[in-house]
Amino acid sequence: QIDEIDTSILKLLSRRMEISRSIGAFKKEHGIPILQSGRYSEILSMRRETGSQLRLSPAFVEEIMKAIHEESVKEQM
Repeated sequence: QIDEIDTSILKLLSRRMEISRSIGAFKKEHGIPILQSGRYSEILSMRRETGSQLRLSPAFVEEIMKAIHEESVKEQM
């Protein structure tokens, strides 16, 4: 079961990065900066709250989301 869940997580991350690449192309085309710190703070706060509701440590959720965000920014560039 763990292997299946891990594979699902990786597939979702792959899909997320595909979307990030599309967002990056849109931002470049429209002169929008890749980094938007206000939006990032908002997302991080929402994800911590959702994680708490799912009985996940806010610190754990923040660590994961930071790693995902860093990779997402790389993909957008």
